Amino acid sequence: MNEKDIFNSTFFISFINDKLRPLINKTYRSNSTNTLIGQSLAGLLSSDILFNHSATFNYYVIISSSLWWADNELLNSPFDPQSFPQSVYIGIGKEGELMEGLARRLNKETAPIFGNKSQVKLGYFKNLDHADTLHLAVYDAFT
Repeated sequence: MNEKDIFNSTFFISFINDKLRPLINKTYRSNSTNTLIGQSLAGLLSSDILFNHSATFNYYVIISSSLWWADNELLNSPFDPQSFPQSVYIGIGKEGELMEGLARRLNKETAPIFGNKSQVKLGYFKNLDHADTLHLAVYDAFT
């Protein structure tokens, strides 16, 4: 595990790039547009990929990300993207002060760095919680 591989995600990212994406492109009609949607721990993985492998996807939809993992390690690491996705959507429901605060922090820390090169949007769903935010947040990300 390298210094930037806080969550030991390098293997999974390699799987996506080296195995899964070629299989999808071979099996189905596809184009060069790639979207990653992750919720909860998959939202943490999506955030990790955004931080450390930003060129991997064009669109990121990060919902209820478990950014608290390892004492907020990801948000405490430097954010210096090597490329700029078209869009980053961060969605959060009424999930408590910690989760909501970390989602807002992710938005606050990434939006200025992406500037006008990427669209960054934060969606807050005050009537939804961790279990039911996903569907409306994904819909909101694409509208």
